[in-house]
Amino acid sequence: NAPHWSRRKFMQAASGLWLPEQPPNIVFILADDLGYGDLNCYGGRVLTPNIDALAYGGMRFTCHESAAPVCSASRTALLTGRYAQRLGVRALNSVIFPETIVGLPAVATIADRLRFKGYFTGHVGKWHLGHYAPSGNYRDSEFHPLSRGFDFSRGIPYSNDMSPNFYDNGVDVVEFPDGERKNLTGRLTGDALEFIAQVQDQSNPFFLYLAYTAPHVPVEPSYSDVIMKLDNAVGQVLSALGTNTIIFFTSDNGADQTQPDGQRGNNGNLKDGKYRSYEGGTRVPLIVRFPGVIPAGQTCDDLSSMLDLNSTLCSIAGYSADDPHRGQSDGVDLLPLLKGEATEVQREKPLLYFRYGDPECAVIRASNQNDQTALLKFRFAAEGIRLEIPEVYNIAVDLGEKNDIASQLPLELITRVPEDVRQQLARFPSATTNIDLV
Repeated sequence: NAPHWSRRKFMQAASGLWLPEQPPNIVFILADDLGYGDLNCYGGRVLTPNIDALAYGGMRFTCHESAAPVCSASRTALLTGRYAQRLGVRALNSVIFPETIVGLPAVATIADRLRFKGYFTGHVGKWHLGHYAPSGNYRDSEFHPLSRGFDFSRGIPYSNDMSPNFYDNGVDVVEFPDGERKNLTGRLTGDALEFIAQVQDQSNPFFLYLAYTAPHVPVEPSYSDVIMKLDNAVGQVLSALGTNTIIFFTSDNGADQTQPDGQRGNNGNLKDGKYRSYEGGTRVPLIVRFPGVIPAGQTCDDLSSMLDLNSTLCSIAGYSADDPHRGQSDGVDLLPLLKGEATEVQREKPLLYFRYGDPECAVIRASNQNDQTALLKFRFAAEGIRLEIPEVYNIAVDLGEKNDIASQLPLELITRVPEDVRQQLARFPSATTNIDLV
């Protein structure tokens, strides 16, 4: 006499997935231009007690890479699980501007996939994946969050320093003066709290994508003040959440090192910053907490990427590994790391990184399987499929990328890596077929 199981329980037993009895709520907090060394729990000098408590109560990743060193490309990868360069929209390879008339095409997002599993989906904050509408009204845009899988949306269409800018308050799209820019962290927090209050007691789980504009410029009165204000905002959000909630916190890319003193973020000992494919541009904090599921005080040193988070969220929501509705991804599932079932994940393909504004310039990283202390990062220029490799770093021991070891590596490896990249790039839309910026 077989027991009568619900579909969810059957899928749990059949797939072996880690799932609580009630699907967890998911809150994904994304900072804007937050550096690897900005948080106190990552060695920063500014006190960030709320975000630090998040880290100490869950898992802190020390080798997490955004998918790009700039905003729109990184956010595309987060929401779709795919390289922005795969989508054939050149503007998404770098940054959307107020004059840009293209945006995220009609591909499935993580919001679509979670909604398919019964989640109520909300977006609050900076979108930066397209805003143009022939009518001139942002809410009519085919690129609006409500057209990309979200049931609820509040926030701004692009970066806080761009003009003219406007705020979608859920009813109207209203312009806001320059003086309001410094108040956006508080305004976004208020909208996030309103969303949580609306959905907290519903029977269905919810997904909140909270994309703060801080600490991106403009910075008032100082960078450290903006970080502390962000930390306070995160604390308010955390205090409003129930226990059956998994929280992610990360940044879209590293801190901008082109800013003057007092407005420049902290990338720790990493080389360079935003706009560049060195570690300062791509390595960022990642913190994940799920009380009662992820043991407190965990640290993960394995390589992870923004591209991985789409697959990870799908698994958390209950998708089996072979479910076609979860779609294809350029990343891997980090759930085994969060569950404590593994200390590293296997990648069939190396990770690619593209230089700001130039989809033909890439970065590759790969592990040397014969040396556990090696994590090799290849930086090369690419034109079409012709590659040159000027630099190779072992960032496992040379985090600051000071020692180019290309001359010390076997010739076979030096030649194999470009071939791997050629094979990946051959499946990307060519630059000549990409839609132009405006």
